[in-house]
Amino acid sequence: MIAIVSRFWKCARTKYRYFAFSLIILTLFTEMSSRVGISLAMIGGMAKDNCTDPLDIGEYCFSTDIKGALLGAFFYGYALQVAPTTLARLIGFNLVYRSTALISGIIQILFPLVIGASPIAAVAMQALKGLSAGIFMSNNMDFTRKWSLGEEGRKFLALCGMTTQIGMGLGPMVAGLITTSVGWRYYFYLSGCLYLLMFCALVVFVPNTPLDARLMGEDERNLFQEKQRSIELVTPKDDSDGQNQTKSTPMKILLTKAYLWAFCLYMVCAVFHFYTIMTNIPFFLNKVLHASAEQLSFLQLALGIVGAIGTTCFTILLPKIDKKMTWKKARIMFFVSPMLTRALILAVLAYVNNLVLAIVLLSIVMITYGTTFSGGIVTTAYEMKPADSAMVMGIFNSFGQVSGFLSPLVMTKLTDVDELDPNYDAVYRERWMYFFYVNAALGILGSLSIVAAALIRPSEWQKHPSL
Repeated sequence: MIAIVSRFWKCARTKYRYFAFSLIILTLFTEMSSRVGISLAMIGGMAKDNCTDPLDIGEYCFSTDIKGALLGAFFYGYALQVAPTTLARLIGFNLVYRSTALISGIIQILFPLVIGASPIAAVAMQALKGLSAGIFMSNNMDFTRKWSLGEEGRKFLALCGMTTQIGMGLGPMVAGLITTSVGWRYYFYLSGCLYLLMFCALVVFVPNTPLDARLMGEDERNLFQEKQRSIELVTPKDDSDGQNQTKSTPMKILLTKAYLWAFCLYMVCAVFHFYTIMTNIPFFLNKVLHASAEQLSFLQLALGIVGAIGTTCFTILLPKIDKKMTWKKARIMFFVSPMLTRALILAVLAYVNNLVLAIVLLSIVMITYGTTFSGGIVTTAYEMKPADSAMVMGIFNSFGQVSGFLSPLVMTKLTDVDELDPNYDAVYRERWMYFFYVNAALGILGSLSIVAAALIRPSEWQKHPSL
């Protein structure tokens, strides 16, 4: 055992950036796996489905408004992630990132105790967790800019995408298994402990910059020093055109960029689709297609894995496409094609009556999300200007995550049917059709926003010369 540990540590010192990145990835995985587990906890025992049914196994009787608020509370705060991103820009991303892991761990552990006393307080706690978690995705951009060498940046971001998708699939699976075996509370206790563990690891092993890593080997340290010198050579002294990689564009100028606002609208539509699938569709599959909580837990994991596979495939495909198309055309294609594909599939899903066919269609949708971190919005934001990428992501993700709470709210409002209605099943299914149509319309809107921005300000769509 000592020999194994010694060999691992020797390897970690030689490639210390990979070790540090693995800790960032594990923290991101913990965050993503805890984000949508609440929907499975509600289905599997936390909330009653029918408060008038004495046989309902749910523990708490929540109103439709409370259910919607609990599903969307995280995103009330998460939609304000430009606030923690701005704070991180001032005092350091690493400090804010560590603090978020600590806050999230405490909230997860306390949540089962608070919800029994006050659902409103539980909603507020989830909103606070969302606000603090706003730093996770933008920190990935800042970390990638500082800790990657050569072409590693795109690969690191792609790995973040795979982690996001697997985490959001594994979270519901774990929630479903724990809920059906030992109770829904233990899911929150487990994720809380994982947060606290990652907080300790980040404090000990991940400094603000690679050159501050005392345990890094000299050969690797020299590579980062060479990277710093090369950046200084390719960046102009006059930053009037915003091409200095080491200097962030002033916020006043950044907010005038047409691509930024196109990214914001696009992200609103894309995230609405994503949380329709990961948070809302479990209710559709459960009530309309009669999938059990156990089936849904494994389905969410499968969808997460499929999404990660999609990211892997597009990561491999991206360099080949870049050789055959201009950078601008390739990036627009990676925005528009997957969005329109999702819009079409979600419109078709409204008419599906077979669980297996629904799963196949959802799998295709998740494959298209592979472009997000491989050629799509995250890659493009990083490649346009790395120094701005964290702030840009904080802004467009803030807008996008509004859909995180809008999606469940729209779903609960549209599908709210009187339980005593004699035609409950038919009316409930029809309401879901309306919800799928909303998703399809947003897909078209998001695609048009990118095309319009590229036509209005074509000069903004350029790859940064340092990459």
